[in-house]
Amino acid sequence: MIEDHLPVVEVSGEDFRVILANVEPIPVQPDGIADDERELPAPTAAAHRVREFITAWGDGILDVTLEGHPLYARDLEALSRHAAKVAELVDDLFLVWSHEAGAWWGPGGRAYRHDITRAGRFTADVAQSHARTRTWPADRKTPPEVVIPAPPLAVLADPARIEAWTDEQIRQATAARIAERRASMVEVPL
Repeated sequence: MIEDHLPVVEVSGEDFRVILANVEPIPVQPDGIADDERELPAPTAAAHRVREFITAWGDGILDVTLEGHPLYARDLEALSRHAAKVAELVDDLFLVWSHEAGAWWGPGGRAYRHDITRAGRFTADVAQSHARTRTWPADRKTPPEVVIPAPPLAVLADPARIEAWTDEQIRQATAARIAERRASMVEVPL
């Protein structure tokens, strides 16, 4: 036995002896959460532990028995719920495309952004208000601005899909505004 240390595990064979001492036990649940509670850890702390675990193991199938890098089911649950909340926020937001500027309205309705990931995100009412601030001249075929839904996370995660997805959304929104304009025009009999 090592002096002043209590062994946690002692393994010995014919020509070897291994003693593990002062091993810090891994708690059953993260962040001081009691085992019988349904509380979840903070998503940031959970993400850090998941990243630590994956860094230790690398890519591929993960064996969750790696010593020193615990992966808690509650970490995955916290991240899953947080991601779902973020997805809900994205689902309820809209972008404003300016045909005149050939760019997206920026955050707060200021400046233009050519990169969709840096475009402003607006509620439906605010986006519609921004899109109707400019006068649509009678001689112009396309509206100055149109509103499209913010891209789903799956689209943003795949750069190859972003351009095709946004082009189609802009085309549909433009066609809808043109149809709306035509429907609102009143024919005057001669």
